[in-house]
Amino acid sequence: MDKLTAFVQEHIGDDLTRLVLDRKKWPDIDMDLAVSCIQSRRKLKGKVQEWYMNPALIFPAGLSAEQCSSTATAVYKARLASGIAGSGCWRLADLTGGLGVDSWMFSKVASEVLYNEMQEKLCIAASHNFAALEADNIKISNRMAAPETIDEIMDGFDADIVYMDPARRGEGGKKVFLIEECTPDVLTLKEIIFAKSRHILLKLSP
Repeated sequence: MDKLTAFVQEHIGDDLTRLVLDRKKWPDIDMDLAVSCIQSRRKLKGKVQEWYMNPALIFPAGLSAEQCSSTATAVYKARLASGIAGSGCWRLADLTGGLGVDSWMFSKVASEVLYNEMQEKLCIAASHNFAALEADNIKISNRMAAPETIDEIMDGFDADIVYMDPARRGEGGKKVFLIEECTPDVLTLKEIIFAKSRHILLKLSP
């Protein structure tokens, strides 16, 4: 991993197409991951500056960096969650973890956070990144949030708040608008989650 992070820092301003074409020059580098990290860092600059400035972090999916919360937005969500939870210790489950910016910020105000993400490569990266960020109160889960998986995801995690930011893309990347068309379908999950948590916090497009 040290070789990868050093390579990314050294080539952060390079032409990415040329790096891919010349990948044989660096046989010990996972060039696809390196290019994804470079793309993501460029998108995170000024958006999540703390992550951009930390060379130890890895980013396996450029689209996640494009879609993730900015620091300012994540701070707003964390303050909102704190106001909902009230004083004292409280827990939050983020069922749509993505790159992990929201979970990271929630971890600064909650006693414990559950990060759940359906993409395995993002979960692996999040586990690495949270450790690099010294966010040691985040538990990792790799599941698709659905009625039949909620028990597995929560696995004894007693959440005061469940947070979700449903994906607004359907099959083939087509943009969707109805809540029930988003992934996960929070309308289907609502009653199941309310049986396990006092509050549900959603991010939805107008």
